[in-house]
This record gives sequence, C-alpha cells and structure tokens, in this order.
Amino acid sequence: MLKNIKANSIVYCDTSLVVDYMIASGREPEAVALAARNPFPESDFDRKQRMYWETLFKYDKRYQFAMKLRSIVGWTFPEAMLIVSPFVLLEVDEWYAEETFKRHALEGTHVKAIQTHSRKAIGEFIQQVYRGAKAATDSFAAQLWGAMANGARGEFLEGIQIRPVDHLRFGPGAFKKVTLLSYMQLGMADIVHLLAAEALKCTHFAATDSDFGRLRDEIEANFKFKILLKDEIFGIVKPGRNKMVHTAPNNSPKPAATAT
Repeated sequence: MLKNIKANSIVYCDTSLVVDYMIASGREPEAVALAARNPFPESDFDRKQRMYWETLFKYDKRYQFAMKLRSIVGWTFPEAMLIVSPFVLLEVDEWYAEETFKRHALEGTHVKAIQTHSRKAIGEFIQQVYRGAKAATDSFAAQLWGAMANGARGEFLEGIQIRPVDHLRFGPGAFKKVTLLSYMQLGMADIVHLLAAEALKCTHFAATDSDFGRLRDEIEANFKFKILLKDEIFGIVKPGRNKMVHTAPNNSPKPAATAT
C-alpha cells in the first residue's frame, strides 16, 4: 500500500476501473439494504436475479473490489475526489452499447453465437439499429437505441465527477514522455488517459488494468501522479460522512407557542 498520501487527492479513474464500478451498481450492501426498505415489494423475478448474481460473484475479487469502492464513493463523501474525462466516457459508451446490444440480442434470439461476434460486426449491427431508430421513433429499434445510448451515466457513475479536458497538449515534451511507453506496448487510449490526468492536475491515477502496474516505474518517472492499482486505491479513498444522514440545522425555527 502506498504511504504518505495527502488528503483531498484528485484521482483519475481509468476506463478499466469505471467499467467494474458500473457493473457493481445497485449491488453494494447499502443499495440492497435501501431496496429492502422499499414500500413496493421486490418481485419474485428480481429477487431471484439478485440472489443469483450475489451467489455467482460472492468470491470474485474483482467484483468485491468494485462493490467496496461503490460503498465508499457512492454512499459517503470521501476525502479524495474521483474524476473521469470525456475520453473515459467515450470508451464506456463503446463498452455499454456493445454489452447492451448483446444482452438484448441474446434475450430475443437465444443465439449464444452473438457473444463471439467481433466488435466491428457488433458495430455494424448497432449502425442498423440507429438507422432504424431514426426512420421510426416508435419502433423497437428506437427503444433499443435508447437503451444503448442513454444508460452509461447518472447512478452508474454515482460519486465520480466528469471533468472536461480543455488543455491537452501533445507537443514534443509530451511525446517524449510517452514514446517509451508506446515501445513497451501501452495502447494509445491508455496513453491519452495519462496525458488527460496530467492536464487535470491529478495526484493519482487509479486502474485495474495490469498494464499500468507493469509500467508503474516508467509512468511515475515521467508523470507527477502516482499509480493506484486495484486495492491500493483504498489507501486514499476512505469513507467519509454518510450521504444518507441528514442533520437538522442549529437555527431551525422553534414551534409556535400554543394558546392556553
């Protein structure tokens, strides 16, 4: 675990971490407990589905990591600030559209082969859905397009701030920083995330992608932020004040006196 980490750190979340964070949405203990207090009873189907996923992922370290992070970031005010850039959102949108299309296609056709289609092939299918949605706004294609295009925000990213990158520079100095990383097979998208984190003056870069762990020394030698790989993030992202607790202000008006 990293030492001497300052409070109020700014942590850039890589796409790999954000995807895990989204997958665990609604399944962290706090969300399950809140749902249990819902005046409308959980349907038998929803209960069985929830129990199935809880059993399936009970001992999955990646899933447990994401739920722990959601419990801290989504349900408290942690000392650290977690942010993503529009570059992360683009990759998340790509992943979410593909996964949503595959899930609906599997439910509608029961053809498991759809899971083996290439991303390019899936993209061509999604293109057809988009064109169908434009042609008829009340069609199933329009509903499917809406599910793919409007879901990867809001509650999924609870507690994570979206920050624009207004000044991303890729001049000779920046190019020199990342050339070695490119030689060592770090992908272009990952390199852009590193440059975005630098532009946003982040103190840390959090990821679950092993490439960032493999190249930690080379990255930290050229950037001012530190790499947080998987559970290392909990060294700075610690639980703060509970978001669900609301205290009455001290200057609350006193009740009016009643006549006797």
